[in-house]
Amino acid sequence: MEIFAPGSMYVINMPLWDALRPNFNIKKRCASVNQLHRAVTSKVNGLDSFIVDGPFPKYKAGVGKKLVRIGNYDALCLLMIFWRFDSEDANHPNRMEIAVNIYHLLLILSGELFYYGICEHFFSLFKHHVFDHARSNGYRLDVNYEKFCKNAELLIRFYPFDEKANDKTSEKRNTATGMTLQKSSKFFELYSILNDIFNHDESVSSPDRDVILQLIYEHLCSDWASKVLFDNYQESLIETIKKYVKNDSNLTELDEQMFITKAKISSMIGNI
Repeated sequence: MEIFAPGSMYVINMPLWDALRPNFNIKKRCASVNQLHRAVTSKVNGLDSFIVDGPFPKYKAGVGKKLVRIGNYDALCLLMIFWRFDSEDANHPNRMEIAVNIYHLLLILSGELFYYGICEHFFSLFKHHVFDHARSNGYRLDVNYEKFCKNAELLIRFYPFDEKANDKTSEKRNTATGMTLQKSSKFFELYSILNDIFNHDESVSSPDRDVILQLIYEHLCSDWASKVLFDNYQESLIETIKKYVKNDSNLTELDEQMFITKAKISSMIGNI
């Protein structure tokens, strides 16, 4: 198999498949970690010395961001392991964050997944195991394959995927892509579209007003950014916010100022 398709044996045998199995346990976790490249495991303090009977390192926000910027399947595997064991409680504070990092990493890998014709199957695995269960503080992760494809195609327009690129070039591209997905100041418009992936958690009987306001703000940013990038839209986000608030009787001047302040801070630009 390796002769006809170089690298195929790694894909067939990669530890990610074990991390997705329902019977994944502590012993398999240790075996999977031992198969991961040191460039990935070195990002997590204590992981290099992890043994079956020892405590597994805790997930931290900085670690998750670093794994996304590595942009490979080993990093995806480690995020999945964190999802399985560091977030066993449905209300775990890191649960949504890990799910979003997994989504971002899939977007980074999407060019390769499209190239090999396995993107839909790959996405469905994570939708079933992760995205459909990502709920926290009144939010749920609202992604489907159609939306994922649109986001992936948009991302590839700005960070093209090259199947002939060498490891160093691919790594540089994945790091730059990861930074854009994680920091609005890198490319505010693109960030706003790709991160408009949340909705209200219907299982929460009475939605918190702060949750509703945050969702409105994210949708406003995304709609405005799409018009800027594709329709040569000249109106600033601040003017878009003012018009929206003026036409919505449920919103106040205080809400408007909150939206505008958040937009200025997120974009790190005084006039947007």
